[in-house]
Amino acid sequence: MRCSSAAIALLLSGLTASGICAQRRTITGRVTDDATKQAISGAQIVIKGTNTGTLGKADGSFSLAVPAGDVTLLVSFIGYKRAELRIPASQATVLVPMKVDVLQVDEIVVTGQATGIQRRNLANAVAKVNAAELVRSGGTASIEQTLSGKLSGADIQTRSGAPGGGVSVRLRGVTSITGASTPLYVMDGVVMSDAAIPPGLNPVTKASTGTAIGTTQENPVNRIADLNPEDIESIEVLKGASASAIYGSKASNGVILITTKRGRVGAPQFSITQRVGTFDLTHRLTPRRFADVNEAVAAFGERARPLYTPGAFFDHDAQLADHHPASYETDFSVSGGTETTKYYASGLNKHDGGIVLGTYADKQSLRVNVDQLVGRKLTFSLNSDISRTGSGRGLTGNDNDGTSFYYVLPYTPSFIDLQQRPDGSWPINPFYNSNPLATASELKNDETVWRMVPSVKVNYDALSSDHHTLKLIALAGIDYFDQKNVVFSPPDLQFEPDDGLPGTSVLSYTQNLNVNLSGNAVYSWKPNASISATTSVGGQYETRDLDISRTLARNLIGGLQVVGAGTSIGVEETHSRVQDYGFYAQEEAVIKERLLLTVGGRLDATSNDGDPKKLYFYPKAATSYRLPFAMGPMNELKLRGAVGESGNQPLYGQKFTQLSPVNVTGVSGFQLQTTSGAANIGPERQREIEFGADAELFKSRATLELTGYDKHITDLLLTRNLPTSTGYTTQIFNGGVLQTRGFEGGLSIAAIETPKFHWTTRANISLTRCKMLSLPVPTFRTQGVQIEAGKSCTQATGRDTLANGTSTTVVIGDAMPKYKFGWSNDFTYHAVKLYFLWDHQKGGLVTDANLREYDSGQMSADYAVIDANGKMHGLNRNQLGSRIWSVYTQDASYWKLREASIGLDLPASVVHRFWGSARFVRMNLAGRNIFTFTNFTGGEPEQGSLNSIPGVGSNFVKYPANRSFFFSVDLGF
Repeated sequence: MRCSSAAIALLLSGLTASGICAQRRTITGRVTDDATKQAISGAQIVIKGTNTGTLGKADGSFSLAVPAGDVTLLVSFIGYKRAELRIPASQATVLVPMKVDVLQVDEIVVTGQATGIQRRNLANAVAKVNAAELVRSGGTASIEQTLSGKLSGADIQTRSGAPGGGVSVRLRGVTSITGASTPLYVMDGVVMSDAAIPPGLNPVTKASTGTAIGTTQENPVNRIADLNPEDIESIEVLKGASASAIYGSKASNGVILITTKRGRVGAPQFSITQRVGTFDLTHRLTPRRFADVNEAVAAFGERARPLYTPGAFFDHDAQLADHHPASYETDFSVSGGTETTKYYASGLNKHDGGIVLGTYADKQSLRVNVDQLVGRKLTFSLNSDISRTGSGRGLTGNDNDGTSFYYVLPYTPSFIDLQQRPDGSWPINPFYNSNPLATASELKNDETVWRMVPSVKVNYDALSSDHHTLKLIALAGIDYFDQKNVVFSPPDLQFEPDDGLPGTSVLSYTQNLNVNLSGNAVYSWKPNASISATTSVGGQYETRDLDISRTLARNLIGGLQVVGAGTSIGVEETHSRVQDYGFYAQEEAVIKERLLLTVGGRLDATSNDGDPKKLYFYPKAATSYRLPFAMGPMNELKLRGAVGESGNQPLYGQKFTQLSPVNVTGVSGFQLQTTSGAANIGPERQREIEFGADAELFKSRATLELTGYDKHITDLLLTRNLPTSTGYTTQIFNGGVLQTRGFEGGLSIAAIETPKFHWTTRANISLTRCKMLSLPVPTFRTQGVQIEAGKSCTQATGRDTLANGTSTTVVIGDAMPKYKFGWSNDFTYHAVKLYFLWDHQKGGLVTDANLREYDSGQMSADYAVIDANGKMHGLNRNQLGSRIWSVYTQDASYWKLREASIGLDLPASVVHRFWGSARFVRMNLAGRNIFTFTNFTGGEPEQGSLNSIPGVGSNFVKYPANRSFFFSVDLGF
């Protein structure tokens, strides 16, 4: 029956069926780890040049019917080098020892919606991070933090030190001026939301003008932080348009593909990890000590005289942010299954205590992944993830009302005691309108998020023969989260009565629903061992619904937190719905395992475009060739090149002219806002050319990867001014051309591999530059950089004063770092493992705005110290800073010991003595952001933001940076 089916399949394909029913024989064998000699379950065994194969059983054994005569078997398994064995006709059994693929040259990398290829043939520079690398430092709030320093071409910065996350990710430099800059996140085929929803602090801080309750300056958490890093099997980063073009109009900023863990054939295997640790402040804002009352009066006037106590010194920064509350994390997982049913389940309970009073982050999650084979051809993959995250973020971020902690401290003298009194009351700050210690203790800025990500994937093997396969794949999934934010500023806080409405309460609800539907067909043809071709086609339909409602209440009766207790009420509500659909086709061919040819394209449409039915085409093409020669230390060289296009959708609502409610003499209505809609708006379009070379060196003990790229982004989303006669002031439109070029390099070396000692070292480097080739609007400034035709799009400008006293704008440097560098090392000696990762940035600019504020308030530690010219340091800086912008703007270079850990695997004899069923017991001590070496006076030069342009960073009133230390025990049974 099997021969008959195969023959019919080949006849339908127009190929000869002669010889297909030739005599066959059976080969049995066992797959093991070459070092440990333990069985590898689930290995894939395939007859070379065909699609015929099988999977290894739980004990590593397999049985495979093969043609009579000599055959070659290809054996592969995740994390191991592919084994190729020539089996003579006289041999019926085989033992397959597999070596760990330390350098990951044989791993499968995603190249399409439903296809992948071995890295050794890959035509693009795609970065991949596996499960072990993601959780080494322990205690990380989000998966993006775990990627810092490990990827070339990725600029990953923490926007805030607050517990719970808040990370900025930018891939391959600048791709937009005002549009979205964050990459597209896809988990197990489901497009995920990475929205950062403000909590609604603006009524307290007045950070933004107008009546908005929530603004982008409120230190929000981006929602990818909801994921549990322990559940992730691998992360692949598609950095360039030639790799990400298959995702069309949402892929200009790159694509991050997340694959979660799945079950494997075998008995249930349980794992428990318990972590305990703490966080520590990395840089202190040491305040000024006043030598005597005269010095205090000179700084703060006569009001300081009766309040000054000789020798009194209160370090308000330490009282606020030098705390070390306990943090803990418990992870549990179980996986296993049979050839027909495989499962993975996990649970997480995590609590991080913040270094600032009253701040924290909690996370609980539960995941279940099941793969069910029905019959011989149909497989259902069910994924379900539910999580709850909660956080208290405190009051940090921009502030124009003197309420944020770090805006008050620079103007509060250190001889004033702001600590809570024994009777529970808080003292008034006589020098400012806020007591930050009281605010930290009583103000609430709490967030609770429930998130569910269920999906089902159906895989049907419609055709399977020695030389032909056809797979039909369908996916349906949703990403839903419900976010609740509570902001409560009690009436008794010092600043609350200032507006005549004591007490502020804000209640915000956010609902987000992403729906994903897709269908794919993948046809594979392998006529012989020299040629293989894969054709894939498919379509996707996606919707994104985001609804936000906020209620503001002031003048709270009785000081009650509920918004119903306010006499002054404000309401804010937004709704957005985006519909996307697209179709793609791709052809990949591998010839003689050396030449790869790829061509494909995607048609995309979105309701964000002016014409929601217009389809935009995004093509791609790529090739690579592995040269068949060796020279010196080089045993293989691959040359590759690729070109592709991708897009960046307009933001929701930019094609419409917004309406706002108005009341005219008691008659309600709407009025047009001053920004005109753009009916013909479309996506930004990026074309990228990528070229590179990869080499295997020293008998495959080292790999070298070099990549250069050139990106042209056209139809940029820009803002132009309109004549007042139109009735509007501005309009969003498509125009201008931006060029971004860069270089990436990576080197991995398995330096030492002996039975007792292993040493692997990895390094990556990247640099990027951008230039405005065309700008159809006048020069403008944003985030401290000046956008000007013919100039770098990250040139930093500032104020300077000429000799005649006039003020002018000058270029003070470039906000883009000259390069970024990461270097990691893994050492294993018997059962001891040591790991560390150095992260380095050269160049860039960051402003020590905290020092500027402390100088302005005469509270910097060295304010009154006399320099060689007889001037006070702080006074001199303050006076110069008012005329010369670069006084406080400094070089952002740093070296950072990003991660380090030391672990010990207890000997099996010891483990089994106490518990015979235990597989392993591992202890580990890990730290993150342990040391930072920098000349930046603010201590922490990493100051990311949500903006498209990597402008001049600033530490202005942000939650302070911190380091973490965690001790963990891993138990497997």
